Amino acid sequence: DMRLAKLVFDLNWMLHGGRRSFRSRDLAKCAMAYASLGLGTPSIMFCIGAEVGKRVQDFKPSELVTVLLAFALANIRDVRAIEAMSAELTRRLDQCSPKEV
Repeated sequence: DMRLAKLVFDLNWMLHGGRRSFRSRDLAKCAMAYASLGLGTPSIMFCIGAEVGKRVQDFKPSELVTVLLAFALANIRDVRAIEAMSAELTRRLDQCSPKEV
C-alpha cells in the first residue's frame, strides 16, 4: 500500500531530524502495520513511541490501545512510551462513570 510506504518514509525522515506532525490515526496504523509485517527496524517503533509520548492526550483511547498492542506484538520495550500511554488510558478510565465502562 502506497500510504504505508509514504508514512514509513516520513517517519524515517522525522527520525533523522525532520520536523513533521502526524495524525494520531496514521501513527496507530503504522505501528500496527510494523508489528504485523515484522519489519526489522525497531527505530521506527521508537520514533512512533517518541511522537506518541509528546502528545498522548491527542490520541483516542482506541488508538492508544492499538499502539500498545503493536508494541507488544513487535516485542519492542519502549518503557517511556508505554508508561505514557498506560497513564493516559488510566486517567481517561478514571473520568468515566461506571455506566460508561
